[in-house]
Amino acid sequence: MKTVRVLPLLFSILSGAFGISNVQGQTPALDKLSSYVEKAMRDWEVPGVAISIVNEDAVILAKGYGVTELGKPGRVDENTIFSIASVTKAFTSASVGMLVDAGKVEWDEPVVKYLPGFALYDPRVTAEFTVRDLLSHHSGLERGDWLWSGTGYDRDGVVAHLRYLRPIAGLRAAYGYSNNMYIAAGQMVAAVSKMTWDDFVKSRIFVPLGMTRSGTTVRVLPGMDNVAIPHEPIAGVLKPVSHGNLDNEAPGGAITSTVSDMARWIRFQLGDGTFEGKRIMSAASLEETHTPQTIMPVSSSDPVSEPGKHFSAYCFGWQALDYRGCKLLTHTGAYDGIRSEIALVPEHHFGFMILTNRGRGNTLTTPIRNYILDLMLDASGRDWSADFLKQARIAEERAAADAKRLEAARVTGTSPSLPLEAYVGTYSEDGFGVAQITLKAGKLYARLGPRNEGELEHWHYNTFRANWQDPLRAHSLITFSLNSAGKVDAIDVQGLRVYRRTIATMPQAAAVLLAGRSRAKATAPHGPNF
Repeated sequence: MKTVRVLPLLFSILSGAFGISNVQGQTPALDKLSSYVEKAMRDWEVPGVAISIVNEDAVILAKGYGVTELGKPGRVDENTIFSIASVTKAFTSASVGMLVDAGKVEWDEPVVKYLPGFALYDPRVTAEFTVRDLLSHHSGLERGDWLWSGTGYDRDGVVAHLRYLRPIAGLRAAYGYSNNMYIAAGQMVAAVSKMTWDDFVKSRIFVPLGMTRSGTTVRVLPGMDNVAIPHEPIAGVLKPVSHGNLDNEAPGGAITSTVSDMARWIRFQLGDGTFEGKRIMSAASLEETHTPQTIMPVSSSDPVSEPGKHFSAYCFGWQALDYRGCKLLTHTGAYDGIRSEIALVPEHHFGFMILTNRGRGNTLTTPIRNYILDLMLDASGRDWSADFLKQARIAEERAAADAKRLEAARVTGTSPSLPLEAYVGTYSEDGFGVAQITLKAGKLYARLGPRNEGELEHWHYNTFRANWQDPLRAHSLITFSLNSAGKVDAIDVQGLRVYRRTIATMPQAAAVLLAGRSRAKATAPHGPNF
């Protein structure tokens, strides 16, 4: 029988006799936690926060703070829906674990065995790249988020173009976060189970756990009540923004949920794969998802490092580290207008979920996480929010200084080498598809995928700054290169990718993209694309 360990905060909360949605009486510990969260929200300018805490299979707190949208009266509560972003990854690894339980997948078999057409840059790596590699962030490939965020590819399209992501380290040689590998993992789940990743997660996880307000797409949110609206600072003012559609990246970050639903997920995680007496996943497979696979760097000079932190590693959709002598399993989530974080302390059968509705400038989830852990472990109090906020301000100052340095490096008094008409055309890149440069009313415009459209402002020489229409997209520098005949033959986007000019006219752009996809399905490249 497990020993129930209820430390000071937990005991005082439990003795307060409150339910999930209706606190029957405030306890000193609950007052302390609530006061801390509310002050931190004001300091960080975060509109809404929701927290649930689980101990020994009991939900001892599920509570909301603040508002679902600035300027509107709706209050956040335990049933408010937020995007959880990359906390989704553990749902994908659990899905794979369930297929392992069914004997349909093995952790150390090649991915290509289960996902036909899967290929990476180096065919030799493709042949030995295992399911374990897929989930462990040690592929050795560039991160390449543009593959899903900047192209408009669906999940199959992302997987078909993985072979164009270039290696920057050896296989299993270093930690390198990859949303793309989790997209492939979701497509592998679909291929093996004969249902979409979305349907698998719903039928095998949401339904058995009773996660009735959880989903795998933001497209349904407009028709639902009690939804947290994302917020971002735009021109120095915090404003509501649209939910980011992550359908093509769903296995890596698209789940929406509530802290009440996530408390059920935590109970399942702490219950060795069981929920309310029913086995959902084998203890062995669940433990595999919690097992360190890839060493992550630890810096003793980090001013807000976890106390006594000695190790950090990536598991399958979880990060493992030590916190005040305890093993902590955690993962953050971040996308347009939201931040989230989950934490488990398995040896104390304790876990919690934190959801917020602000994006950039917000790392509040980790200070709240550490504050709750300190209360749970009866550790001396440290104002984590103040410490993290100080570092956030320093980061903002550095970013501003970087912007000034970039502006200072701009060479004034220059002009493009050619008339603007000469830059117009269709450019393509094997992995990232088509870029279109057009001329309207004497100004150049660029379109690089569905979220990157905007005017090109001359910067210097043959470099232009793309001022994207989407205020959440950072400006990009685009440099046009000329061949020996003095003709524009390529564009370099931010020094990250080169798109070669094609002979296609604007109506032919779709054909160019399809041709690129066909090439992607043929053979993997053996060297650089340019």
